[in-house]
Amino acid sequence: MARITRSSSQFGVELDSLADVVSFGAAPSFMVYQAYLYTLGNWGIMIAALPVVFGAIRLARFNVQLVGFDKITSMDYRFRCRRSPHVHSFFNTMAMVLV
Repeated sequence: MARITRSSSQFGVELDSLADVVSFGAAPSFMVYQAYLYTLGNWGIMIAALPVVFGAIRLARFNVQLVGFDKITSMDYRFRCRRSPHVHSFFNTMAMVLV
């Protein structure tokens, strides 16, 4: 919506990051845990939580380095590494294909 209206705010930046953590971190992790890692008990939970933790750290680092509200023009949008949606979409697809 912000791109359509060409507006932005700090709240929007943070909400976008939260949505990314849930969509590309928590959801795939839950699917992988339910499909494969549930048999490992607590170890399975810790392994499945890794994408959520690392995705949240990556997005927090991005938001700290962000200058202004426009993510695309304010800094190197490629962020010098793979974006969360690319990495977690791969895991999500693999979980769906192998189930």
